[in-house]
Amino acid sequence: MTTNSQDLLVPARRYRVVGSRGRDTAKSSRNVLVLEDKGPTLLHADEFTNLHLHHFDAEKGEAFWCRTANERAVASDPFYYQGIRKNAQEGFSVKFDDLTFWQRPMAARPIFIFSIGRCGSTLFSKVCEAAGLMTWSEPDSFTNLAISPKLQASPGRFRSLTRAALVDLADKTRVAGASEFGVKFRSEVNPICEDISSHHRDSVSFFLVRDPIEWAISRRRHWSIGPVRLAKLLIEHVENMRLAKSRGLAAHVLDYRSLVERPHEQVERLRNAIGLPQMETSALEAIMCTDSQKGSSIARGTGIVAPEDYIKKFKHAVYRRAPWILETDPQQWLG
Repeated sequence: MTTNSQDLLVPARRYRVVGSRGRDTAKSSRNVLVLEDKGPTLLHADEFTNLHLHHFDAEKGEAFWCRTANERAVASDPFYYQGIRKNAQEGFSVKFDDLTFWQRPMAARPIFIFSIGRCGSTLFSKVCEAAGLMTWSEPDSFTNLAISPKLQASPGRFRSLTRAALVDLADKTRVAGASEFGVKFRSEVNPICEDISSHHRDSVSFFLVRDPIEWAISRRRHWSIGPVRLAKLLIEHVENMRLAKSRGLAAHVLDYRSLVERPHEQVERLRNAIGLPQMETSALEAIMCTDSQKGSSIARGTGIVAPEDYIKKFKHAVYRRAPWILETDPQQWLG
């Protein structure tokens, strides 16, 4: 952060958060919060390290931060966006044109965790935290950027918003006394993984994968999605990362089964890639025995079993378009 951040005032609009609505997995937006407008205000730039970036609003052209009632609850929630929403007290919107303070170089090095979803990415982020890496799980500002054509319409604006979201997390990391931070993304963010990683030349990226059949069973357990559509989704996830790799993104591929069966080996890979200190065996074992998504709608023991013919149709759909995905070890998907 700059030394004069205490003197820089950022124009904002203040809201009281009356409540929230919608499923806890809904993408963060103004619509999932019930707000009472309290009028315009000015905030010192350094105050934002005590706020949480909740979403980018494409329609209003605003970034929206929340002040929460229970910081410990936010930190302990398996998903960052969910922790913000559950504990939000106040909201502050800032126009995109007033985000110049967040266009600086990052004050800490980012570690990016991309995945195909339902492949242990939340577990991996918990391992990262236990190893000493400050980690944010699924901040939805990046999800907004990935799924909104309006936010992507202007390449310059899109890049400035991506920078703002990363600088916001880097500032919080530096204030906490750390020099590196992890960000675990939703799978929807894969199409912009290259754009995200390009903001820091020394960033490190991981891509988490899983046996496609196990993945399909897990996805269908929690989301009602047709087998053909699910096959298309898997292919897109893998091809997005393959394209990013062909353009220079160096991602460490980590398989879910390897993480579960050989956690010590995978943590050692993490340490070697990032340079974290040695992790206590007892700490790792405690994490592996705990449901990393406890308290969410996709915790262990929830969901439904896929119909008998579902996997057969899924395999057929994948084989028609990309048979190599079924025939190749997931750890070799990126070549």
